[in-house]
Amino acid sequence: MGTVAKEFEWTNDYWDIIMPLIKFANEYSRFSKIPRSYGTEVSLALSDYQVIEKIHLNETERRNMSALAKELGITQSAFSKIVQRLVNMGIVEKFHAANNRKDVILCVSDFGKKVYSEYSFFVYNEVTNKVVKLLDTVPRK
Repeated sequence: MGTVAKEFEWTNDYWDIIMPLIKFANEYSRFSKIPRSYGTEVSLALSDYQVIEKIHLNETERRNMSALAKELGITQSAFSKIVQRLVNMGIVEKFHAANNRKDVILCVSDFGKKVYSEYSFFVYNEVTNKVVKLLDTVPRK
């Protein structure tokens, strides 16, 4: 590796960790936008499932779209586009808050819960379970 500017010298000690993380982040970013079935009857991108999960986990709090987008670390515009696509597919439902017609409240439809459940089952069996089994082979010390 070439000369590193003084403010980045700390990276020298962690470069073996930082570079794979950067590569993973870049690959995930590219991969997360590709729609796939993931064991469901519909094709959605990983980012779509993240939005479904965030909406579902926050249904009882009835938080608005901008708050949910902020928590996911995406723009409100990107969040709105994903939500509209999910609404058109019947996966998410939109409502206006009774006390504030500007606020849009989201919830996952019964069909959306079924899709998310199938996705979760698929991810557990195809990814999580395999990772756990692999980790079980790593020595504890």
